[in-house]
Amino acid sequence: MRPGSSQVFRCLLIIPLALIAIATHTAAQTGSIYWTDQGVGQIRQANLDGASVHDLLARTALGIALDVVGGKMYWTNTGAKKIQRATLDATSSKTLLPVA
Repeated sequence: MRPGSSQVFRCLLIIPLALIAIATHTAAQTGSIYWTDQGVGQIRQANLDGASVHDLLARTALGIALDVVGGKMYWTNTGAKKIQRATLDATSSKTLLPVA
């Protein structure tokens, strides 16, 4: 897969020694992989080759969905009981609705 292709893949990545499996979305258009790590409460991003890991948002996130065309990511914040979204670079975030 190369940056610029139109494919988006969803997979489950198991990291040895991780407390919880990590849900991932790979966005070929951005050349990045995004995931939620419940063990440390972060939404993270890295290059497709695994280099340049960045902590984007500190949240109690469960799952993640990407809208690469719209430039947004969506997740469930289990600590605050909300569904939230942010830009893919995490410069802007918003609560969409509380979860009962």
